[in-house]
Amino acid sequence: MNHTPDLLNHPALRPYKDSICATARPCAEITLLPAAHLTIWQSKLGGQPYWPKDMEYPRNAKGRPLHLLAQINFDQDKAESPLPQSGMLQFFVGGEEMYGLDFDHPTEQKDWRIVYHEKVDTSVTAKTVEAMGIPSNNGDDEGVDSPVFRSCVFRLAKKETWLTPDNWERFDELTLEVAEDLFGETDAESADEVFGEDQYALLEEEYFYSENSHLLGHPYFTQADIRERGWRYDTLLFQLDSECCEEQDIVMWGDSGVGNFFINCEDLKRLDFSNVVYNWDCC
Repeated sequence: MNHTPDLLNHPALRPYKDSICATARPCAEITLLPAAHLTIWQSKLGGQPYWPKDMEYPRNAKGRPLHLLAQINFDQDKAESPLPQSGMLQFFVGGEEMYGLDFDHPTEQKDWRIVYHEKVDTSVTAKTVEAMGIPSNNGDDEGVDSPVFRSCVFRLAKKETWLTPDNWERFDELTLEVAEDLFGETDAESADEVFGEDQYALLEEEYFYSENSHLLGHPYFTQADIRERGWRYDTLLFQLDSECCEEQDIVMWGDSGVGNFFINCEDLKRLDFSNVVYNWDCC
């Protein structure tokens, strides 16, 4: 992640530094590391999921098993509150198309699912999971509707994010509000008009490049934030960005898109993942 307060000392941004820094939110940045062998307990992208012996596995609306998008084992990879301090959080996708997304009903977990295991049963083995008929998601099955092309290990690192032009609507509002406070009434209607298009493009490219994967923090969009004003989904739970390694796709949402899961902060504190907004968009 390239955001640091020092970058906000750029002459065009300096008047806005305090207001932008005030939007700081902690996050757990995710680094994807290709690995030859993955266990069912690891925090990872795709692969074979952990699954308890006596629990019904999630299926889509047509009764077909969903595929693991990602899982985070908080027993092994510690994260800051309000994220779980233990257990495992899993994200599954696998509708007939659009990676299970229903644009009209983004909270209905019928072709995707979030599952939280308060405790991880370490007696479960890969053979146990395989015997239950649970599919792996390694990116090599053409019949699987998933953005995962290659399974990888997750590594979490504590970072901080700021509101940026990637969330252009809210960044515009912040910039215009500060501009009016600093310079009085302005005719500008967006941040690029405040800074000038050329300068804004430079700032966006060199100072605000925030395409990455993380838990919590500020979201990034290739299109726009689908959350309407007043919606209760005020917290980014999980963002998974498209990524390539050595010209090979690792995860790809359509045409270089990004996937987001949003939750209400109080639901997250209760570790209640039943009411979450799932969305992805692409270029």
